[in-house]
Amino acid sequence: MKECTYGHYLRRARKRANITQERLAELTSCAVSTISRIEAGEENPRARTFYAVDDVLGSYGLEYGEHTLDILSEGRRVRNELLEAIHIGQLEKIENVLEKFQHLMDMNNKKHLQYYMFSHLETARRRGMPIEEFIEASVAIYQSVKSFPGYDEIADLQLRKIEYTILMKIAIAYIEIEETVLAKHIIHGLIRNPMNSNSCFRRDRFLYLTHQLAKLNMVESNYAETVNLLEEVFSDLLNDGRYRMLYLNLLVQQEICIRCGDTEGEMLLDSFFLSSKRLMEYMFRKYKRP
Repeated sequence: MKECTYGHYLRRARKRANITQERLAELTSCAVSTISRIEAGEENPRARTFYAVDDVLGSYGLEYGEHTLDILSEGRRVRNELLEAIHIGQLEKIENVLEKFQHLMDMNNKKHLQYYMFSHLETARRRGMPIEEFIEASVAIYQSVKSFPGYDEIADLQLRKIEYTILMKIAIAYIEIEETVLAKHIIHGLIRNPMNSNSCFRRDRFLYLTHQLAKLNMVESNYAETVNLLEEVFSDLLNDGRYRMLYLNLLVQQEICIRCGDTEGEMLLDSFFLSSKRLMEYMFRKYKRP
């Protein structure tokens, strides 16, 4: 994030206050190594650490917390926008978000560069880069930060969002060139990976990957595994509050139809609700988690 990372502000403010890293760590009940990594841009502070540091430096008359927190939040928001643009594969969207990201990124931070390089690679793929070349370059970008994992290791790795995305895109590329065995190895690993299962990022990718795996199984006439996958998906959807909210909003829409005299809309929603009720009763009996 150029000269506006949290670490840059922290280092500058600490020196202005004439405090050593050791003293700041003592005053904030942090490890010295934590302060060092934050200043080096290797990690962002947890909320407790951020406010503890802010309190200490504030006692020296240095106020920078609100500005710096805004920078952190903006950087995180743009990274998430970039990941979503890569996921849906809209070239114009990727390029627009990438332009914003360039203004925030730190060119000396390997993890920021990984986002930047993979975004450019995805745009090249959308413009016709050969799939084999895309896969090779994706592996190289992954390896710019850490070693590329064996396929049997993916399920147990602690993956960052960009790493998860790179592996997912490699799997989809393998599907496109009909290397289905390699694709399935990666997808199985990502589905079983313990990344926060309650995050929107993880849930959306889980549904996408299970869909891809189910399609592969159908091509191979592997119906038993397809049924198992669909059971997982249906169970996940039935426990997702977002879909219950959709149902409630459709009820409001039906009320609007009634009040506006829209008979056709009212009848279509009635039919939808009746069919949905029968389907949901069946699915709850079959797929609801105990």
